[in-house]
Amino acid sequence: MADFNGTAGNDAIQPFGSNLLLTLSGSSAEGGVYPVINVLVNGQKLVSGVTINADHAIGATQTVSVQIPAGVTPSTVSLEYTNDEQQSYTAGDRNLYVSSITLNGTVLPVTSASYFRSADGSTIPGQSDLNWGGALNFSGAVVANAPVHAPGTVSVDGAAGLDTLYLTHAKASYTVAATSAGYTVSGNGETVNMANVERVHFSDLSLALDMNGHAGTVAKLIAAVFGEAYLANEQYVGIGLNLADAGVTELQLATLATSLPLVTQLAGSASNSDFVKLVYHNLTGSDPSASDLASYTSMLDSGANTRGELAVIAAESNYNAAHLVGVNQSGIEFI
Repeated sequence: MADFNGTAGNDAIQPFGSNLLLTLSGSSAEGGVYPVINVLVNGQKLVSGVTINADHAIGATQTVSVQIPAGVTPSTVSLEYTNDEQQSYTAGDRNLYVSSITLNGTVLPVTSASYFRSADGSTIPGQSDLNWGGALNFSGAVVANAPVHAPGTVSVDGAAGLDTLYLTHAKASYTVAATSAGYTVSGNGETVNMANVERVHFSDLSLALDMNGHAGTVAKLIAAVFGEAYLANEQYVGIGLNLADAGVTELQLATLATSLPLVTQLAGSASNSDFVKLVYHNLTGSDPSASDLASYTSMLDSGANTRGELAVIAAESNYNAAHLVGVNQSGIEFI
């Protein structure tokens, strides 16, 4: 068994240092405004004004990582919900939902907290559904007994789901290498041997390792539609991953990608023939022959295929595989 083991769901795993991980979701009201939170440790505000826009209604969650300063021994932890002053609860109101809160890998049960409601000044037992603005406050043994994990070597098995490993330094200070079981990430005196871990979150960016999953789909489409150089565009990768993780299919992603103004810019015009030339050149490094150009352009002009469908064919082709060797070995960066 690994030192840290995930569940069948989407796990956030923090193996080193003193760190809070909050997995939250929200519902919106009043013009689509979602809950806003602060996070405090020992009364010190470490995170301020974070909007929780992961929609609870569709099962989405959002993880907030809070690094606790060196030398600080937590005695109290508070989650403040700052933008709901109502005094009566209605189902359509803005609300904050707590899936989990962990301190140094130790779960802080919401039932061990007290829930201060700012609208009427009352305090009730902690609960996962924060239907009123206020603060969920943890203290006592549940906080004091959470261990701080020193640097060293650990193993992590994320099991099923979409699992994220959280590290506290910038990515450049680590090395990432593929192994028979998954990946190993090393640096700053820390080594993590990972299996079934899909994402690694560093202090400055994140790394997607699920190259046989959503990350691979996004990488293949980016290389085919925009070109291999765009695999280094962390923002584009992040947008694609967010959509794929939310359930958007490969064809839907391809249809969206091929409709972007960037494609027209790269192709030189909005014509189908120039689109074919762009994708063909991205795959092979050369222009299509007259017969290939005519054949693929005809597929689009006749309506037999859409640009999105042609992009999926290109993305899944053997020609495209050569452009993905690097990211297949070390993952793909995103923000």
